[in-house]
Amino acid sequence: MYSSRKSCPVNKTMRNRALIVCVENFYPETGLCRRSGVKRDSQRLHRILSKLGFTVDIRMDIEAAEIHQAFKEASEQSVKECFVGIISSHGEEGIVFGSDGSAVRLAQIYSCFSGKAMEDKSKVFFVQV
Repeated sequence: MYSSRKSCPVNKTMRNRALIVCVENFYPETGLCRRSGVKRDSQRLHRILSKLGFTVDIRMDIEAAEIHQAFKEASEQSVKECFVGIISSHGEEGIVFGSDGSAVRLAQIYSCFSGKAMEDKSKVFFVQV
């Protein structure tokens, strides 16, 4: 059978990626209490996502600007089919806090993923506050 479709080269090294951002410890002056169990949760998530074929990056106890920057950088790298973003920190409706107590709007994070690199790719976010 003849097909007129041209075959596209497949990048076999490209993988699905996940970024896990967890804040367990906050600066003392923030008044935000420690979130015990976060490290264990992130390790479990890393193990599960790795078994599913994801390349996983974990960022622990980073400031608000670093959270935004981590997701911005992740959004600029293409993936095979899917990106998973996980954020675990204190927060309120529509925001999460960095270790410095500053807020990051979730809408800002999500908007990073509307660029060319993530076009037509699945993007899944889990937020635990």
